[in-house]
Amino acid sequence: MYFNFSKQSSSSDRLVITHWNCFQLPSRIPLLEKFLAQNCPDIVLLNEIKINQNDLNFYFNFKNYNSIVKARNCYGGGLSILIKEGIDLYNPPNIVLPFELFLDITKRCGKFILGGDLNAKAKSLGCFGENENGQILEKILSKLNLSVFNDKTPTFNRFKFEHFEILDLFLIPSSLADKILDFKLLQNHDMLNDHFPIQAYISIEHYITVKSPTNWGFFQELLRSSRLNINSLTNIDKLNELISLKIMNAAQKSIPFQSQKFFKSSLPKNIVILIKERRKVLRLFQKTRCPSLKMTFNKLTSELRSNLKDFLNQNWHENIRGKFPYKLKTENGSIQIKIKEKSSETS
Repeated sequence: MYFNFSKQSSSSDRLVITHWNCFQLPSRIPLLEKFLAQNCPDIVLLNEIKINQNDLNFYFNFKNYNSIVKARNCYGGGLSILIKEGIDLYNPPNIVLPFELFLDITKRCGKFILGGDLNAKAKSLGCFGENENGQILEKILSKLNLSVFNDKTPTFNRFKFEHFEILDLFLIPSSLADKILDFKLLQNHDMLNDHFPIQAYISIEHYITVKSPTNWGFFQELLRSSRLNINSLTNIDKLNELISLKIMNAAQKSIPFQSQKFFKSSLPKNIVILIKERRKVLRLFQKTRCPSLKMTFNKLTSELRSNLKDFLNQNWHENIRGKFPYKLKTENGSIQIKIKEKSSETS
């Protein structure tokens, strides 16, 4: 699963995570120090540092960053997580990805992000080649409901042999997909090896959900306490605007904020089926690039959007019906009172 990134966020409400396969860190310490000073990422994931246990304290002393480090073994490897002040896994190319590890992480953590070079190649991820780890990764994504949020830019480059591949990945639970702000391959930072750093931008904005019911008594009290002198107003449009404003102000104070997110557990069955079918068609299209599958995917997307819109509208009307003391109509996204002139009655 890939994402189109269009969300904007300030630096204060996002978490910046960078991953880099540094392939022998000691020779690139000055480059990493310069990168940290210029970009200031919140978390940096490093693998293949190739540093022995006795040398860890000497090399890992980066300004403004704490580090968690695992030394190399007899075959190489080694990894570290740098965390700004204020676990990753080395998987050698000849070792099969452990499905059980990802299953355990999913059960224990719930909300997490994994970054690394998994030595997994799958055409469904945009890779040029395929291997056994790629097949296992596809199973991990499907069975554990995870998503890869890279774009399709190769992260591994051997220009001498014209060999390019997507090896460095970020994985995240699909339920957190709406938190992804952006993904970047840092091609402008030449770290003198065949892996480019990758960087993720994740929203850490907090949402407050109040579960208490709407206080309709307080709502009516607010409306009564903000009476208007109708006799002083002769312009019906101005009167309509003032009444609408009074209602909106009262609603903001008496109606608790509710999160606008709906998950599979709260969605109707027909929408859940559409979501699953759409994902299934997308996976097949990524493997085969069949034009008919693309048409089917677009059709399912359109149908899903329509059903979600109807579902949200229905929820709103059911919540408001029978509770709101006025008849409302919506016009241009705002709430307005429909005012009827009182007809004179003759006896």
